[in-house]
Amino acid sequence: MSKWLLLGQFARIRNFIELLKKERKLVIWHLIISLTMLTFSSGACWSITGILPLMTWPQNTLIRTGNFLLIGGCICLMGIVVYFLLEERLKRKRPEIFEEIESEDFTPSWLKFFLGTVGVILCCYLLNLFFIACTELYEPLLKSFFGAAIFAYLHYFIGSLISSLPETTIAVKNYERLNSSDLNTALSSASISNMSNLGIAFLGSILASLLVSLGWISEL
Repeated sequence: MSKWLLLGQFARIRNFIELLKKERKLVIWHLIISLTMLTFSSGACWSITGILPLMTWPQNTLIRTGNFLLIGGCICLMGIVVYFLLEERLKRKRPEIFEEIESEDFTPSWLKFFLGTVGVILCCYLLNLFFIACTELYEPLLKSFFGAAIFAYLHYFIGSLISSLPETTIAVKNYERLNSSDLNTALSSASISNMSNLGIAFLGSILASLLVSLGWISEL
């Protein structure tokens, strides 16, 4: 909306507000999906670390091994299954909102995939260096807000906002490129991202559990 305001596209803003009113049930559905993914991820976090995400983390928090890792991974998998079940139900109830999803604007390219992957890794590396530097420089001040786990809070809360910019860009482009105004395609960019994060956590938990069971690592 800020973009349209700066460009003087006031009609887009009015249409968007009207669409939000019309599709409030769909917006609530995606909000429920986000809260559901948050619930499963919080459960997995507690199983793996013994701490909930919004709690103050003590210094040098270790990841619990044994069955706790496996249970955490299974909780993530349950979240993924629930997401697909809810989405399949939405497709049956509102098939029309999935009809205009096209791939003609996206050409598969291994070169772009490789360059994009390297770019993401490089950006994450630089972002981590930035957070480490902030932790070192402003540790006394930041401890009063975040407790001992300064890096974790900076990375997972502030960093998540920065890393959500690609999904936000895709969401806006999806909204603007469709012939008919559609919120679901745009909002799905965020919902699928949440589900994908659970998938990454699931794979990481299973891999860590396997390495522990093989005796290759003793603690995390």
